[in-house]
Amino acid sequence: KSLSFNSKMYLFLEEKIKQMPQAEKIGLIPITIEEIALAVDLKKKFPDRVILTPYLLEELLVYYKASSRNKLKEELEAVADSLFILPKLKGYFSSNEKVIILEHPMVKNKISFEPKRQNRILYAGGLNQRTRNPQPIIEAFQEMKGIDFQLVFYSYGNCERMLKRFSENDSRIEAHGAIDATSVMQEMALASILITIGNKNTNLVPSKIFDCISTGNPILHFYYDEKDPYITYLKDYDLSLCLPIHHIDAERLKHFIQSVSQKQVSFEIIKEKFHFALPEVIFRQMNDQLEVLLQ
Repeated sequence: KSLSFNSKMYLFLEEKIKQMPQAEKIGLIPITIEEIALAVDLKKKFPDRVILTPYLLEELLVYYKASSRNKLKEELEAVADSLFILPKLKGYFSSNEKVIILEHPMVKNKISFEPKRQNRILYAGGLNQRTRNPQPIIEAFQEMKGIDFQLVFYSYGNCERMLKRFSENDSRIEAHGAIDATSVMQEMALASILITIGNKNTNLVPSKIFDCISTGNPILHFYYDEKDPYITYLKDYDLSLCLPIHHIDAERLKHFIQSVSQKQVSFEIIKEKFHFALPEVIFRQMNDQLEVLLQ
């Protein structure tokens, strides 16, 4: 479809800019593709009064015609004052002078010191039969011998019927559907092991990995492609195992569960190894750049 944005938001910001004293500037940090399109139009209309520093978490991909995306990308690169982007997007823009590499600001202390539920292995997030299918994982768990476990899903997407069938036929599998973000973080913190599943599109870096790291709990990651960006992050996370989703080694899986179920990474170590994803660090990087631009 054609690219559009919220006209009420545009008119609101336009009026705010007109009401500001002439010497003042406004800084805009759009994130979604619609917000970026809106901000680009404002920057073109008020080039000396708008400081435009978008924060791109992914390529300008979603839902829109290639011609619309390409035009927006060219305009954005031409008029933006700086481009905050994730490391995975390095090289996406041709202008290296404007690019500032930032991470997801998602690493926070979510460690729980309550007793862990023994071998409660939990996945939370979206699932899709075509791009993020849990069936090979469930079947690998069912093949393991000599170990008790509870495989728990708090999920949404088109796999819910399949998960329900598995749960009805195997008491070790729980399918709960979606719950609110606060509740799911509490469940993640109390699990003994967390599961993550990579995307088939290796250009996407979901922030979920940082939620998992924030709990300090062991992480079991299943990937489709060896270029999966999660693998790079998890090399620095001691309590982790990465396995190809279509060739899961049941013995390695079993050994990992048995060896890490009651372990936890301290937040001091997490802060040291993942300092680049702390909200306060991202804030300082953004603020330093904005102070320069707003002078």
